[in-house]
Amino acid sequence: MTNPNVVISILNWNGAAKTIACLESVRALDYDNYTVIVVDNASRDDSVTQIRAAFPDVELLQAETNLGFASGHRFALDHVLAYHHDAALFWVLNNDATVRPDTLTALVAAYERHGDAIYGSVNLHADGDLRVQFGGGWEVDAAGQPAFRVYNVTRGMAYDRYLAEQKERIVVDVTGSSLMVPLAVIRQHGFFDEAFFFYAEETDYCLRMGKRGVPSIIVPESAIVHEGAGSFTAQSSDLDWVRLYYRRRNLLMVAKRHRTKVFFLWRLGREIRRCGRALLSSLKHNRRLVMTGECKARCFAVRDVILNRMGKTYAPEDYL
Repeated sequence: MTNPNVVISILNWNGAAKTIACLESVRALDYDNYTVIVVDNASRDDSVTQIRAAFPDVELLQAETNLGFASGHRFALDHVLAYHHDAALFWVLNNDATVRPDTLTALVAAYERHGDAIYGSVNLHADGDLRVQFGGGWEVDAAGQPAFRVYNVTRGMAYDRYLAEQKERIVVDVTGSSLMVPLAVIRQHGFFDEAFFFYAEETDYCLRMGKRGVPSIIVPESAIVHEGAGSFTAQSSDLDWVRLYYRRRNLLMVAKRHRTKVFFLWRLGREIRRCGRALLSSLKHNRRLVMTGECKARCFAVRDVILNRMGKTYAPEDYL
């Protein structure tokens, strides 16, 4: 398929300025066959008013509650499947990212070469020096199997060097800050696991799809500038432990689902030891148990992974 229609899905949660900056960069794309859908995840500020004023032609869907990452994009996806029957590709793009004019062109060109697969962009740091923030997750070995050694091995590399040395290739996983998947793959194999709520759902998805013969491909010529933690930054310091909780819990769950039992138990043991050290430090300095945010995040994550407790366990909106 040439010049396929792409639907771009962007989530917003109390972050209109970032979302508007993202949309302004999207408007400068040199690929012209796309539609943008913004899902507002029940923002408590005037995000909807600001986004509509700046981009009145963008489809803006309003969720009744904060759906998180996976369910927020599922909300957009359901809308696409119901109303955008000509769409071929679904591009998940973070609102704290800005794209280059050729970012989408490169993703689509890779799709036209390889067909059904998951496609990811290179993430560049937002400090302006064009260093790689994410250049591909785990690599695959000669047999095409996951090589769980160093993760994101090209992190910190200058982007011009990355372009010279790295080729378009299959990796174990790509990042959800810029991830494109054909709707044909979604119809056949499904989408993100919404039980993750926030963090690591794309890693789980890539690993699950890889087991079904759907590869993940990193596209070096497709790059975004990514701030990171955009949904949380500068909103509330109390959100820090909530963000850490979901990150620790979900990465442990990915290990539980996709790595060996020995590796999972090692990772779980490491987290338990860190919880213990944090608790002992609290007792030493306060002469009573005072759980810091980091301590709560790690201890609650361990508990919930052991109990297989997933979903929206701590609502970020309660900590604003």
